[in-house]
Amino acid sequence: MKNFLIGIIYTVVVAGCLAHFAGCDVPDISAVTDLLLTPGVTAEVTPTPEPVTTPAGDPTVTPVTEVAEVPSPSPEVTDVPDVYGITAVDDFVWTTGSLNVRTGPGSDYDKLGVITGNTKVHRTGICENGWLRIEYKDTVAYISGKYCTTTEPVVTKVPQATLTPTPKSEATLTPTAASTPTSVPAAGDSNAETPGSSTAVVNDDTDKLLASINSVGNGVDLASASNFYYDNEKDATTAFFRYASGYTTFSILYKDKECMHTPEYYQALYPEIYKIEIDYSRSKRFSNGIYMVYKTELVTGGQYIYAIRTGDTSYLKDTELAALKKIIKLSKEMGLEDKSDLDKALTVHDYLINNTRYDQTIADISHTPYGLLANKTAVCDGYAKSFMIFMLVNNVECNTIAGYAGEDHAWNQVRVDGEWYNVDVTWDDPVTRDTGTGELIDTLSYTYFLVNDDIMNESHTPESGYVKKCTSDKYHMLKYKPFACATPEEVKAQIERQIDEDSIFLVYEENRFTREELNKLFLELHNRTFYSRKPVEVRKGWLMYEIINPLK
Repeated sequence: MKNFLIGIIYTVVVAGCLAHFAGCDVPDISAVTDLLLTPGVTAEVTPTPEPVTTPAGDPTVTPVTEVAEVPSPSPEVTDVPDVYGITAVDDFVWTTGSLNVRTGPGSDYDKLGVITGNTKVHRTGICENGWLRIEYKDTVAYISGKYCTTTEPVVTKVPQATLTPTPKSEATLTPTAASTPTSVPAAGDSNAETPGSSTAVVNDDTDKLLASINSVGNGVDLASASNFYYDNEKDATTAFFRYASGYTTFSILYKDKECMHTPEYYQALYPEIYKIEIDYSRSKRFSNGIYMVYKTELVTGGQYIYAIRTGDTSYLKDTELAALKKIIKLSKEMGLEDKSDLDKALTVHDYLINNTRYDQTIADISHTPYGLLANKTAVCDGYAKSFMIFMLVNNVECNTIAGYAGEDHAWNQVRVDGEWYNVDVTWDDPVTRDTGTGELIDTLSYTYFLVNDDIMNESHTPESGYVKKCTSDKYHMLKYKPFACATPEEVKAQIERQIDEDSIFLVYEENRFTREELNKLFLELHNRTFYSRKPVEVRKGWLMYEIINPLK
């Protein structure tokens, strides 16, 4: 019956009401699709040391180590199966950059902590995949061997010098032509276009920014700060997003002002970063460098957005890249390329619900698109990120909203036919049990598909992300119009029209009909009574009633 319902929806939407859907003005993603879909070509994922930074040479500068992860209990360390060919050793190595410490030899294992650069580490084993078994806080742990050396680093002190304060300037610097961003949303303008969509030049006045940093120090030890020191604009700008994608707070030591940009510039260049703030209390100007401490917030699924927008997948973990490739493959199999934006959203909405069940155990992997695709289970952000990726790779503007809906929750906003709408795939896939057997049954709902803020805000409160204003109700009831009935005669007509189906659907205003009245009408037509499922609210004040056809 679901296929019949979807068929009716498509017929009405495409043939009866929507003659043409305009495409959205979104970035060209050919770079990433060409890369990921070329037969025999595997995108290389370049591991990157994660920044935990402390410049030496000045006692007033403190380490910056806050990682962008939700606090959770310390992971339990379990014995790792000997499938990695671990060779036992007993020696020491030094880290060349700050590294995550894991419970097993791979980035998919739980994280125990962080070791900073130039740290002496007791190595007890070498794995075939290049990871190292180490002693860490009186327990067994693992780090990547790519960023370790057996040679003890030599620290060369930089002579102390007197810093001359940078003079204040009111001039606005023009961004470099190689990577000129455009604009950022105006403060308080929730419906401003995503950065990159207009032509206004952003503020990049680094002179004015530096004049606001009151703390001044002598020369900093560049050797000990080598893992977060940058002497050119290109590398520093690339590193900024790498750090922001993994940390809520991080620091960068720039050679000079020519290597850095303002937060407004970075945010326009990387719209995936929702918020950028400078910690002026810890930032400092030195004679041979500029030490900046940033606090950032990435939009939900920002690493996927960046990969799709730029074609650069180097920031993705192996599981994230696998999920992106799978979604691109599924999109081709569904024929989404040739569908209207409405049909793309509807097809993906139904696919995710029909192929996924809500994970009541709330496993960590169920928060990810990889978990949804591999295990066919997910929680809210797994649903939301997956829907967003499907939309973005098919040139439909979409974002993921983090907020509150009785508990912490995530959902989407998608732009269809020029208007923004809310979508909550999770709440359209409710956990339903058969009243007779108690078994879980699949339920496909459209209660939160393409709805406006008036409907969504009754139960959802957005808290972060580029939140759009959704005012149109053009599509919400459109899909139910073929099943709408307001009189007993219209009920009979609906029954007769669907009599050859396993289920018969009726959509009507709440309190319009009772179950007894509907049963009486069916009895008059076919001398039989029926069993039905509990009515589903498809919009406030409107119900969808499913009759299990007793003639089938």
